[in-house]
Amino acid sequence: MNLLLLFFCAIAITGCADMPSSSDVQDEIRSRLMDELTQSTRDLDEIIARDTLVALTRYNAHNYFIYRGSPMGYEYDLLRLFADHLGVHLRMRTTPSRDSLWTLLEQGEGDVIADNIILNMQIQRRFSTSIPHNTTRQVLIQRKPLQWRQLRRHEMESRMIRSLPQLAGKTVVVPRNSPQEQRLKHLIEETGIPLEIHRVSSDMEVEQLIQLVNDGIIDYTVSKEHVARINAGFYRNIDIATPLSFEQQIGWVFRTTSPNLTKAADQWMRQIKFGGSPTYNLIYNKYYRSVREYSRRRRSDHFFLETGQISPYDSLFRAHETERFPWKLLAAIAYQESGFNPHAVSRFNATGLMQVLPETGKLFDIFDLKVPERSILAGVKYLEYLYRTHWSHLPQDEALLFTLASYNAGPGHVLDAQRLAQRFDYDPNTWFGNVEKTILKLSLQQYIHMEEVRHGYARGIEPKMYVQQIMERYDQYTKMYGKSDFRREKILEHFGDPRTERSPNFQIE
Repeated sequence: MNLLLLFFCAIAITGCADMPSSSDVQDEIRSRLMDELTQSTRDLDEIIARDTLVALTRYNAHNYFIYRGSPMGYEYDLLRLFADHLGVHLRMRTTPSRDSLWTLLEQGEGDVIADNIILNMQIQRRFSTSIPHNTTRQVLIQRKPLQWRQLRRHEMESRMIRSLPQLAGKTVVVPRNSPQEQRLKHLIEETGIPLEIHRVSSDMEVEQLIQLVNDGIIDYTVSKEHVARINAGFYRNIDIATPLSFEQQIGWVFRTTSPNLTKAADQWMRQIKFGGSPTYNLIYNKYYRSVREYSRRRRSDHFFLETGQISPYDSLFRAHETERFPWKLLAAIAYQESGFNPHAVSRFNATGLMQVLPETGKLFDIFDLKVPERSILAGVKYLEYLYRTHWSHLPQDEALLFTLASYNAGPGHVLDAQRLAQRFDYDPNTWFGNVEKTILKLSLQQYIHMEEVRHGYARGIEPKMYVQQIMERYDQYTKMYGKSDFRREKILEHFGDPRTERSPNFQIE
């Protein structure tokens, strides 16, 4: 509920003579007012206190995506380094629509928007913004002529749009409420050119529209130049040489009530860009200069936005999921254990996708653990065994976390950490913020001889990070499912095949 509306509700309840007083209702409204106020004014100190930076973004082929089971992307890599600089965890919150990014930020559902945002005056009047981490221009995406490789340069140039007046009467397709739409509107206002703007859903990514131009399904769209450049190396039929804007600045967006976070981001950004380290250039080149790497990802069987698959073993994870261990969680565990390598063998002889010890497999009559299905089955049976034997008395969410820790470190060490939690006034039945802290003590000499510790030394940082990283990856896998992909058959559902009559699903607003 909107904060202002809640405020007036509170006045109505406390000030209306005809309304019976209700302290419970008033307390609830006050509580919700405080919750919303706290969310919308959250700044750096609270982020550090809760140990997590929440970033708002969207999935696409360059900002944030899953490749070979692991999160990647230009904005993701920058955010991860910034979170490391702050000493906190990074949590990515995605939304399919760029329109909802602003609302989520204002409602306190995230701390920063990192989505290749052009920092125009409209945004700067409403939010705080970082110093720019990139500059770009907006360029026209058009298709090269048929048989363009046989044309001389001047012949090809004569068939391309190279000046704004040549756009008269043309139709350009752009996402609704996007910087591209805004730029075209400004061009019409500035020049009076009779240009037609066709708007599609804001959920559609510019890369998808670029593909449609390349394939002859639409004639024109608009893109940021650095995004267009990397796509021009992948889609060889597009031309990106016609600019539609001057240089524009790209950066992060914060609430105006987060001045310390904004200041910290600016200081870090200056350091990473101008402090003499090659880190920023390496990240930029990785995603916007290396056509080979971009093409390899886009063509790979491991690129989720193209294939809709987290891994080559999704069908096996689905086949062996249980109520307690859904298939995306099994995929997250397998990535953490082996990086989806079915032939992986650890120095302790843990084998296969799920890194099960051969003696553990024997307990369930499962052998040859390098066979993916057998490794997954053995891993699931062992997870279920740990859950039932040691943690089924806990609330289900906590039992899951303790089971994961036990899968990594062994149940004995986790039970030791539970007993230490009780001794040091932590909650022994809660993992995050409690037992995950006391398990760290198992690697320190002053604690491993205490009577609560019955299984000796353990590298406590490993199960702590193991649980944290698996749950983060599970969250990423879960949220990205349902994101529309780039596959041609999906795109043609919206636009139709150019060889047939245009599909009625092609919605123009």
